[in-house]
Amino acid sequence: QALKTYHKRNPCYCRVLSFGPIESQLREPTLRALSGLHTVISEIQIPVPIGEKLYEKVQDLNESGIPGFGLIAGLVKSLPNRFDDLALMMRMGLVADNVDLAEGAAVGLYPWLTTSVESDSQVQPPPDDLIREIGVVIATRKKAGLAQALEIAKWVFDEGNDVQKETIRDLALQGLGSLVEELRYDREHDQSDDFDVPLLRWHCTHLALSMAERGFNDDPAVARWLENAKEDPLPEVRYAKHPSLARQRKEAESTDDEPTSQAE
Repeated sequence: QALKTYHKRNPCYCRVLSFGPIESQLREPTLRALSGLHTVISEIQIPVPIGEKLYEKVQDLNESGIPGFGLIAGLVKSLPNRFDDLALMMRMGLVADNVDLAEGAAVGLYPWLTTSVESDSQVQPPPDDLIREIGVVIATRKKAGLAQALEIAKWVFDEGNDVQKETIRDLALQGLGSLVEELRYDREHDQSDDFDVPLLRWHCTHLALSMAERGFNDDPAVARWLENAKEDPLPEVRYAKHPSLARQRKEAESTDDEPTSQAE
């Protein structure tokens, strides 16, 4: 019933499930519908026949270049016998050359991780080799999905188990060590990359903070990120450890930029 209600509210997604090939004009509406649907199917019990149809549709979406990985967490719960197939699907997405698929896979892995640790969760955690793939993205600085990989790595050190931390630790440190140089503001960047540099610095700083809190504060890469953050021109990075200060700083700057009214 919940799926039927969702389909009524999201006719674009309903069309995708019903009519096979995805028309280009449905791409953005489909992505928006998928972004919310993963929370629905993770909360309800889907009968196996419907789950199998959804599994086939996720395959169709991925093959069409539209990432459907966000649905995997719910399918793991509904189709436990498909666990290996779903893990392989996620793995192929993470290593894909297609930017949309690689980023979509990283985005989809995050709710799989977070849902699996909830109390009374029926979602089996993703295999550790998927965590390693996230570490590989960071270590190789693969552009597709790097921001999402840094976010997942932060979650692993904040909420993950010891095996997950061990799996990603060395790869994360290797990537942070390279990124501290590659993301310098005074370094030449491709025009297409300029917008991403502040975002990636923000993610790197937060990952370094989480690793420092777990005992890696003496590692050279972590120490450099924490030191550099103190002088970063962006308040979101400079005050990453105290985000409330960043908000106060931005509010103060916004007030300073407002034009003063002149008396007539």
